[in-house]
Amino acid sequence: MFKQKKPLGRLFFVMAIAMVPMSVTYADTCYWKDGKVGPIHYDIGIGTHYVPRDVRRSTPIGPVDKRYGPVGGGGLAIDCHTSGPRINFMARSHQPMAPGSFEPINGEDVTGKIIATNIDGVGVRVKLAGSYTFWDFATDNFTVPYDAYIARYMPNVFSHSLLMPLVTLVKTGDIAPGAHNLSVPDLLGGEFTGIGNGFNMSLTGTVIQAECSVSSNPVSADPVDLGAWDHSVFTHVNYATTATPFNITLNSCVADNRTPPETITYAHIRLDPTAGSAIHDSLAGQLTLGTGSTAKGVVIQMLHDDDTPVTLASAVRLKPITPGSTMLSFKARLYQTEPPGRVEAGVAKGSLSFTITYL
Repeated sequence: MFKQKKPLGRLFFVMAIAMVPMSVTYADTCYWKDGKVGPIHYDIGIGTHYVPRDVRRSTPIGPVDKRYGPVGGGGLAIDCHTSGPRINFMARSHQPMAPGSFEPINGEDVTGKIIATNIDGVGVRVKLAGSYTFWDFATDNFTVPYDAYIARYMPNVFSHSLLMPLVTLVKTGDIAPGAHNLSVPDLLGGEFTGIGNGFNMSLTGTVIQAECSVSSNPVSADPVDLGAWDHSVFTHVNYATTATPFNITLNSCVADNRTPPETITYAHIRLDPTAGSAIHDSLAGQLTLGTGSTAKGVVIQMLHDDDTPVTLASAVRLKPITPGSTMLSFKARLYQTEPPGRVEAGVAKGSLSFTITYL
């Protein structure tokens, strides 16, 4: 009798072990797979991103919705199953949201969806996609924070172990010059029915503001000498003298020099007449003669190095800045606006102030 019971005892023991996972697997809830309890910690490194100094608030920094991962769960996994009763997933920010309203990103309203980071002026939008497309949405879609649920029969177990976030950095305000280390140890998390907080996500990287400095004497020749011209050369309206080239040098430029660049920062210039000069024709780049001038019937015209006019009193895009120094090239000339009989010889002076922005 003893020998007959021993195999039966072994058979019963093996069957009991096999039945336990089955009873858990088909529970209407979520649970830690194989009893290995988390939460899961995901470290997302996003690398280095540049942001032009003067771009407006709400501007994405670097690529929009760049996918990182999949990042593994370190041997931990969460299984969920329901035969119909509702189970929930909640994506929650663990950091404050950036205050104020924001312009849409690719048509999506992101106000209340930008999470503040440790860098003043830098926020982040995170979408949790991948396997989460299987869930129905109670609020919004994949953009954290949001609520999702399953309230239908699941023929298979939903298992969470990998994270594939879509990350977009966003300018939320003024950013100090230089490089900034992005480090948010507990940016957001995911909460599941039956286990509460299932995972946390941290974010690391570098944000660098792209800009240049301007020395005390940035213009190659100041004043720019437009030359001496005989009165007789001014024979008709719209006559222009030979243009004089000059340049403005930007120093200590910080910019993305990768090829192809992830972010191209352009130098823009705004020219405003000063010291008695005024706008004659903004689109034609023409300003009147200023204080100390005695010549009449002519104005001064500002040109790009390709001889096209530089629009006045408006930010004009010039060229990408490059690490180190960036040279901005221009030309200037006299331009006849009156018939020959109204042109008078004399001194021609004009003045402009310039403002450089980085966009």
